[in-house]
Amino acid sequence: MKIFKNILLLFAFSLNLYAEPKKKESVKITQRKNPKLAAFFGLIPGAGHLYLGDYLTAGIQFGFFGASLVGYSHFINHKDYLPSNERSVNFDFNYAVLGYAFQKSGILYSDFPLAGESSWERTYRLIQNRKLYEFNPLVKYGSYDRYNITSANADMATKMLLNMVFYSTYSAYRDAGGVPGREKETISDLMIAPFQFEYIKDPMVYAPLVGLLIVGYFSQPYQKTTLVSRTMGQDLGYLMSYDFYISQSAAVTEEAFFRGYLNYDYAKRMGPLKAGFLSGTLFGLAHLDKGMDVTSVIPQLLAGYYFAYMHYKNGWDIRKTIALHFWWDIIAIGFQLATYKVDPNADKNQKEVNFMPVLYSTQF
Repeated sequence: MKIFKNILLLFAFSLNLYAEPKKKESVKITQRKNPKLAAFFGLIPGAGHLYLGDYLTAGIQFGFFGASLVGYSHFINHKDYLPSNERSVNFDFNYAVLGYAFQKSGILYSDFPLAGESSWERTYRLIQNRKLYEFNPLVKYGSYDRYNITSANADMATKMLLNMVFYSTYSAYRDAGGVPGREKETISDLMIAPFQFEYIKDPMVYAPLVGLLIVGYFSQPYQKTTLVSRTMGQDLGYLMSYDFYISQSAAVTEEAFFRGYLNYDYAKRMGPLKAGFLSGTLFGLAHLDKGMDVTSVIPQLLAGYYFAYMHYKNGWDIRKTIALHFWWDIIAIGFQLATYKVDPNADKNQKEVNFMPVLYSTQF
Protein backbone atom coordinates (compact mmCIF):
# COMPACT_ATOMS: atom_id res chain seq x y z
CA MET A 1 0.00 0.00 0.00
CA LYS A 2 2.95 2.35 0.57
CA ILE A 3 3.94 1.71 -3.06
CA PHE A 4 0.40 2.64 -4.11
CA LYS A 5 0.62 5.93 -2.21
CA ASN A 6 3.97 6.74 -3.78
CA ILE A 7 2.54 6.05 -7.25
CA LEU A 8 -0.42 8.27 -6.39
CA LEU A 9 1.88 11.12 -5.40
CA LEU A 10 4.00 10.76 -8.53
CA PHE A 11 0.84 10.71 -10.67
CA ALA A 12 -0.33 13.95 -9.08
CA PHE A 13 3.04 15.55 -9.63
CA SER A 14 3.33 14.39 -13.23
CA LEU A 15 0.02 16.04 -14.10
CA ASN A 16 1.28 19.36 -12.75
CA LEU A 17 4.83 19.15 -14.01
CA TYR A 18 4.17 18.43 -17.67
CA ALA A 19 0.74 19.92 -18.35
CA GLU A 20 0.65 23.68 -18.91
CA PRO A 21 -2.45 25.87 -18.46
CA LYS A 22 -4.71 26.12 -21.49
CA LYS A 23 -4.74 29.92 -21.20
CA LYS A 24 -2.48 32.43 -19.54
CA GLU A 25 -3.41 34.20 -16.32
CA SER A 26 -4.98 37.59 -16.89
CA VAL A 27 -2.46 39.14 -14.50
CA LYS A 28 1.15 38.51 -15.38
CA ILE A 29 3.33 37.60 -12.39
CA THR A 30 7.08 37.84 -12.48
CA GLN A 31 8.52 34.53 -11.28
CA ARG A 32 12.20 34.01 -10.79
CA LYS A 33 11.75 30.22 -10.78
CA ASN A 34 9.33 27.67 -12.22
CA PRO A 35 6.68 26.91 -9.53
CA LYS A 36 5.99 23.45 -10.96
CA LEU A 37 9.65 22.53 -10.85
CA ALA A 38 9.97 23.94 -7.34
CA ALA A 39 7.01 21.78 -6.26
CA PHE A 40 8.54 18.72 -7.87
CA PHE A 41 11.81 19.26 -6.01
CA GLY A 42 9.71 19.59 -2.86
CA LEU A 43 9.25 15.81 -2.91
CA ILE A 44 12.49 15.92 -0.94
CA PRO A 45 11.80 18.29 1.98
CA GLY A 46 14.05 21.32 1.66
CA ALA A 47 15.06 20.67 -1.95
CA GLY A 48 12.32 22.93 -3.32
CA HIS A 49 13.56 25.92 -1.35
CA LEU A 50 17.15 25.00 -2.13
CA TYR A 51 16.15 25.42 -5.78
CA LEU A 52 14.62 28.81 -4.89
CA GLY A 53 17.77 29.91 -3.08
CA ASP A 54 16.09 30.07 0.35
CA TYR A 55 18.72 28.11 2.26
CA LEU A 56 17.34 28.80 5.75
CA THR A 57 13.89 27.36 4.97
CA ALA A 58 15.53 24.48 3.12
CA GLY A 59 17.66 23.65 6.15
CA ILE A 60 14.72 23.80 8.56
CA GLN A 61 12.54 21.55 6.42
CA PHE A 62 15.31 19.03 5.85
CA GLY A 63 16.16 19.11 9.57
CA PHE A 64 12.59 18.27 10.59
CA PHE A 65 12.46 15.52 8.00
CA GLY A 66 15.77 14.03 9.18
CA ALA A 67 14.75 14.18 12.85
CA SER A 68 11.46 12.43 12.03
CA LEU A 69 13.33 9.73 10.12
CA VAL A 70 15.63 9.11 13.09
CA GLY A 71 12.62 8.95 15.44
CA TYR A 72 10.76 6.57 13.17
CA SER A 73 13.78 4.26 12.91
CA HIS A 74 14.13 4.25 16.69
CA PHE A 75 10.52 3.40 17.46
CA ILE A 76 9.98 0.69 14.84
CA ASN A 77 13.02 -1.16 16.17
CA HIS A 78 11.72 -1.10 19.73
CA LYS A 79 10.75 -4.51 21.08
CA ASP A 80 7.11 -3.61 21.76
CA TYR A 81 6.42 -1.86 18.43
CA LEU A 82 3.29 -3.23 16.74
CA PRO A 83 3.36 -3.28 12.92
CA SER A 84 0.03 -2.24 11.40
CA ASN A 85 -0.70 -5.82 10.26
CA GLU A 86 -0.40 -7.11 13.85
CA ARG A 87 -2.68 -4.59 15.55
CA SER A 88 -5.98 -6.28 14.76
CA VAL A 89 -7.01 -9.40 16.69
CA ASN A 90 -9.82 -11.60 15.36
CA PHE A 91 -11.09 -15.11 15.98
CA ASP A 92 -9.08 -17.64 14.00
CA PHE A 93 -10.58 -21.13 13.91
CA ASN A 94 -7.32 -22.88 13.07
CA TYR A 95 -5.42 -21.20 15.89
CA ALA A 96 -8.28 -21.89 18.31
CA VAL A 97 -8.28 -25.63 17.47
CA LEU A 98 -4.51 -25.79 17.76
CA GLY A 99 -4.60 -23.92 21.07
CA TYR A 100 -7.21 -26.33 22.43
CA ALA A 101 -5.03 -29.28 21.44
CA PHE A 102 -2.06 -27.69 23.21
CA GLN A 103 -4.13 -27.13 26.33
CA LYS A 104 -5.34 -30.75 26.39
CA SER A 105 -1.79 -32.01 26.02
CA GLY A 106 -0.48 -29.76 28.79
CA ILE A 107 1.74 -27.64 26.52
CA LEU A 108 -0.07 -24.44 27.50
CA TYR A 109 -0.31 -23.07 31.03
CA SER A 110 2.05 -25.65 32.54
CA ASP A 111 4.92 -24.69 34.83
CA PHE A 112 7.29 -24.70 31.85
CA PRO A 113 5.15 -24.28 28.70
CA LEU A 114 6.46 -24.69 25.18
CA ALA A 115 4.16 -21.86 24.06
CA GLY A 116 2.24 -19.05 25.76
CA GLU A 117 2.13 -18.15 29.46
CA SER A 118 3.18 -20.48 32.24
CA SER A 119 0.69 -21.22 34.98
CA TRP A 120 2.58 -19.11 37.52
CA GLU A 121 2.91 -16.19 35.08
CA ARG A 122 -0.81 -16.25 34.52
CA THR A 123 -1.56 -16.43 38.25
CA TYR A 124 0.89 -13.62 39.01
CA ARG A 125 -0.63 -11.40 36.30
CA LEU A 126 -4.16 -11.94 37.59
CA ILE A 127 -3.12 -11.18 41.15
CA GLN A 128 -1.43 -8.00 39.97
CA ASN A 129 -4.70 -6.98 38.34
CA ARG A 130 -6.69 -8.04 41.43
CA LYS A 131 -8.64 -10.71 39.58
CA LEU A 132 -9.40 -14.35 40.35
CA TYR A 133 -10.52 -15.16 36.81
CA GLU A 134 -10.42 -13.67 33.34
CA PHE A 135 -12.29 -14.08 30.05
CA ASN A 136 -10.59 -14.42 26.72
CA PRO A 137 -10.63 -10.83 25.33
CA LEU A 138 -12.25 -12.03 22.08
CA VAL A 139 -15.17 -13.31 24.13
CA LYS A 140 -15.29 -10.09 26.13
CA TYR A 141 -14.90 -7.53 23.33
CA GLY A 142 -15.34 -9.37 20.04
CA SER A 143 -12.76 -8.53 17.36
CA TYR A 144 -10.58 -5.69 18.60
CA ASP A 145 -7.45 -3.68 17.88
CA ARG A 146 -4.44 -3.23 20.14
CA TYR A 147 -2.15 -0.25 20.49
CA ASN A 148 0.66 1.10 22.65
CA ILE A 149 2.76 4.22 23.15
CA THR A 150 5.71 2.99 21.09
CA SER A 151 3.47 2.31 18.10
CA ALA A 152 1.74 5.69 18.53
CA ASN A 153 5.12 7.45 18.59
CA ALA A 154 6.18 5.59 15.45
CA ASP A 155 2.92 6.59 13.75
CA MET A 156 3.47 10.24 14.64
CA ALA A 157 7.00 10.10 13.23
CA THR A 158 5.64 8.48 10.05
CA LYS A 159 3.02 11.21 9.83
CA MET A 160 5.70 13.87 10.13
CA LEU A 161 7.73 12.28 7.30
CA LEU A 162 4.79 12.37 4.89
CA ASN A 163 3.58 15.76 6.11
CA MET A 164 6.97 17.34 5.49
CA VAL A 165 6.74 16.14 1.87
CA PHE A 166 3.24 17.64 1.60
CA TYR A 167 4.14 21.00 3.09
CA SER A 168 7.54 21.43 1.42
CA THR A 169 5.87 20.81 -1.94
CA TYR A 170 3.19 23.43 -1.37
CA SER A 171 5.48 26.01 0.22
CA ALA A 172 8.03 25.76 -2.61
CA TYR A 173 5.25 26.10 -5.19
CA ARG A 174 3.73 29.06 -3.32
CA ASP A 175 7.03 30.85 -2.69
CA ALA A 176 7.96 30.52 -6.37
CA GLY A 177 4.83 32.54 -7.18
CA GLY A 178 2.57 29.60 -7.95
CA VAL A 179 -0.29 30.99 -5.84
CA PRO A 180 -0.56 34.73 -6.53
CA GLY A 181 -1.23 36.76 -3.40
CA ARG A 182 -0.08 34.05 -0.98
CA GLU A 183 3.68 34.67 -1.17
CA LYS A 184 3.83 36.28 2.29
CA GLU A 185 1.91 33.44 3.93
CA THR A 186 3.82 31.55 6.65
CA ILE A 187 3.27 28.23 8.34
CA SER A 188 2.34 30.13 11.52
CA ASP A 189 -0.57 31.73 9.64
CA LEU A 190 -1.81 28.25 8.75
CA MET A 191 -1.27 26.70 12.18
CA ILE A 192 -3.31 29.31 14.04
CA ALA A 193 -6.19 29.22 11.55
CA PRO A 194 -8.25 26.61 13.51
CA PHE A 195 -8.28 28.94 16.53
CA GLN A 196 -9.42 32.10 14.77
CA PHE A 197 -13.09 32.86 15.29
CA GLU A 198 -13.47 34.45 11.84
CA TYR A 199 -13.08 30.96 10.35
CA ILE A 200 -14.92 28.90 12.96
CA LYS A 201 -18.05 31.09 12.81
CA ASP A 202 -18.62 30.29 9.13
CA PRO A 203 -21.55 27.82 8.70
CA MET A 204 -19.44 25.96 6.12
CA VAL A 205 -17.09 25.13 9.00
CA TYR A 206 -19.27 24.60 12.05
CA ALA A 207 -22.27 22.89 10.40
CA PRO A 208 -20.32 19.74 9.34
CA LEU A 209 -18.75 19.60 12.81
CA VAL A 210 -22.14 19.61 14.50
CA GLY A 211 -23.23 16.80 12.17
CA LEU A 212 -20.13 14.78 13.03
CA LEU A 213 -20.76 15.19 16.76
CA ILE A 214 -24.30 13.87 16.37
CA VAL A 215 -23.32 10.92 14.15
CA GLY A 216 -20.31 10.06 16.32
CA TYR A 217 -22.36 10.10 19.51
CA PHE A 218 -24.98 7.66 18.22
CA SER A 219 -22.51 5.37 16.41
CA GLN A 220 -20.08 5.10 19.32
CA PRO A 221 -21.61 1.92 20.83
CA TYR A 222 -20.93 0.09 17.54
CA GLN A 223 -17.30 1.10 17.20
CA LYS A 224 -14.49 -1.44 17.43
CA THR A 225 -12.69 -1.61 20.76
CA THR A 226 -8.97 -0.88 21.04
CA LEU A 227 -7.05 -2.47 23.91
CA VAL A 228 -4.15 -0.51 25.35
CA SER A 229 -1.71 -0.93 28.22
CA ARG A 230 -2.42 0.67 31.59
CA THR A 231 0.38 3.17 30.98
CA MET A 232 -1.18 4.48 27.79
CA GLY A 233 -4.79 4.24 28.86
CA GLN A 234 -4.28 6.31 32.00
CA ASP A 235 -2.03 8.95 30.44
CA LEU A 236 -4.67 11.51 29.53
CA GLY A 237 -2.06 14.15 28.71
CA TYR A 238 -0.40 11.88 26.17
CA LEU A 239 -3.71 10.99 24.51
CA MET A 240 -4.70 14.65 24.24
CA SER A 241 -1.29 15.56 22.81
CA TYR A 242 -1.56 12.70 20.32
CA ASP A 243 -5.01 13.90 19.20
CA PHE A 244 -3.80 17.49 18.83
CA TYR A 245 -0.60 16.61 16.96
CA ILE A 246 -2.23 14.24 14.46
CA SER A 247 -5.11 16.67 13.85
CA GLN A 248 -3.05 19.80 13.35
CA SER A 249 -0.27 18.28 11.28
CA ALA A 250 -2.79 16.57 8.98
CA ALA A 251 -4.98 19.67 8.66
CA VAL A 252 -2.15 22.04 7.76
CA THR A 253 -0.10 19.82 5.47
CA GLU A 254 -2.86 17.89 3.70
CA GLU A 255 -4.78 21.08 2.97
CA ALA A 256 -1.56 22.72 1.79
CA PHE A 257 -0.83 19.89 -0.64
CA PHE A 258 -4.24 18.72 -1.87
CA ARG A 259 -5.93 22.13 -1.91
CA GLY A 260 -3.20 24.79 -1.91
CA TYR A 261 -1.13 23.02 -4.55
CA LEU A 262 -3.10 20.36 -6.47
CA ASN A 263 -6.58 21.87 -6.47
CA TYR A 264 -5.37 25.37 -7.36
CA ASP A 265 -2.99 24.26 -10.10
CA TYR A 266 -5.53 21.87 -11.63
CA ALA A 267 -8.14 24.65 -11.59
CA LYS A 268 -5.90 26.89 -13.71
CA ARG A 269 -6.07 24.31 -16.49
CA MET A 270 -9.39 22.55 -16.27
CA GLY A 271 -11.60 24.79 -14.17
CA PRO A 272 -12.71 24.45 -10.52
CA LEU A 273 -15.25 21.66 -11.06
CA LYS A 274 -12.93 19.15 -12.69
CA ALA A 275 -10.07 20.23 -10.43
CA GLY A 276 -12.18 19.68 -7.32
CA PHE A 277 -13.21 16.22 -8.49
CA LEU A 278 -9.63 15.19 -9.31
CA SER A 279 -7.94 16.63 -6.22
CA GLY A 280 -10.75 15.35 -3.98
CA THR A 281 -10.46 11.86 -5.45
CA LEU A 282 -6.69 11.83 -4.93
CA PHE A 283 -7.25 13.01 -1.35
CA GLY A 284 -9.65 10.15 -0.65
CA LEU A 285 -7.48 7.48 -2.27
CA ALA A 286 -4.44 8.71 -0.32
CA HIS A 287 -6.22 7.50 2.85
CA LEU A 288 -6.30 3.91 1.64
CA ASP A 289 -4.25 1.62 3.84
CA LYS A 290 -3.25 -2.02 3.74
CA GLY A 291 -6.22 -4.38 3.68
CA MET A 292 -8.75 -1.57 3.21
CA ASP A 293 -11.48 -1.73 0.59
CA VAL A 294 -11.89 1.30 -1.68
CA THR A 295 -15.41 1.84 -0.33
CA SER A 296 -13.96 2.41 3.14
CA VAL A 297 -12.57 5.80 2.05
CA ILE A 298 -15.88 7.14 0.72
CA PRO A 299 -16.08 9.60 3.68
CA GLN A 300 -12.62 10.92 2.78
CA LEU A 301 -13.62 11.21 -0.88
CA LEU A 302 -16.70 13.26 0.02
CA ALA A 303 -14.62 15.38 2.39
CA GLY A 304 -12.09 15.98 -0.38
CA TYR A 305 -14.80 17.28 -2.71
CA TYR A 306 -16.22 19.52 0.02
CA PHE A 307 -12.80 20.91 0.92
CA ALA A 308 -12.12 21.65 -2.75
CA TYR A 309 -15.41 23.54 -2.99
CA MET A 310 -14.57 25.54 0.14
CA HIS A 311 -11.13 26.31 -1.27
CA TYR A 312 -12.68 27.71 -4.45
CA LYS A 313 -15.40 29.68 -2.63
CA ASN A 314 -12.80 31.31 -0.36
CA GLY A 315 -10.63 32.65 -3.17
CA TRP A 316 -8.05 29.84 -2.94
CA ASP A 317 -7.30 30.64 0.70
CA ILE A 318 -6.74 27.36 2.56
CA ARG A 319 -7.08 28.68 6.12
CA LYS A 320 -10.79 28.01 6.39
CA THR A 321 -10.42 24.44 5.11
CA ILE A 322 -7.58 23.94 7.61
CA ALA A 323 -9.89 25.07 10.42
CA LEU A 324 -12.59 22.58 9.40
CA HIS A 325 -10.08 19.77 8.80
CA PHE A 326 -8.45 20.31 12.20
CA TRP A 327 -11.64 20.28 14.27
CA TRP A 328 -13.06 17.39 12.22
CA ASP A 329 -10.00 15.28 13.07
CA ILE A 330 -10.03 16.39 16.71
CA ILE A 331 -13.60 15.14 17.07
CA ALA A 332 -13.11 11.94 15.02
CA ILE A 333 -9.93 10.95 16.87
CA GLY A 334 -11.58 11.87 20.16
CA PHE A 335 -14.36 9.37 19.48
CA GLN A 336 -11.71 6.82 18.54
CA LEU A 337 -9.82 7.41 21.81
CA ALA A 338 -13.10 6.81 23.65
CA THR A 339 -12.96 3.18 22.43
CA TYR A 340 -9.62 2.62 24.18
CA LYS A 341 -9.89 0.16 27.07
CA VAL A 342 -7.12 -0.77 29.45
CA ASP A 343 -6.60 -4.54 29.44
CA PRO A 344 -3.65 -6.70 30.59
CA ASN A 345 -4.01 -8.76 27.39
CA ALA A 346 -3.32 -5.76 25.16
CA ASP A 347 0.19 -7.04 24.42
CA LYS A 348 -0.97 -10.50 23.26
CA ASN A 349 -0.87 -11.20 19.53
CA GLN A 350 -3.38 -13.00 17.31
CA LYS A 351 -2.00 -16.47 18.04
CA GLU A 352 -1.67 -16.02 21.79
CA VAL A 353 -5.24 -14.79 22.19
CA ASN A 354 -6.67 -17.66 20.14
CA PHE A 355 -4.64 -20.12 22.23
CA MET A 356 -6.24 -18.80 25.42
CA PRO A 357 -9.22 -20.69 26.91
CA VAL A 358 -12.58 -18.95 27.04
CA LEU A 359 -12.32 -18.57 30.80
CA TYR A 360 -9.44 -19.26 33.13
CA SER A 361 -8.82 -18.59 36.81
CA THR A 362 -5.96 -18.46 39.27
CA GLN A 363 -4.74 -21.75 40.68
CA PHE A 364 -3.09 -21.75 44.09
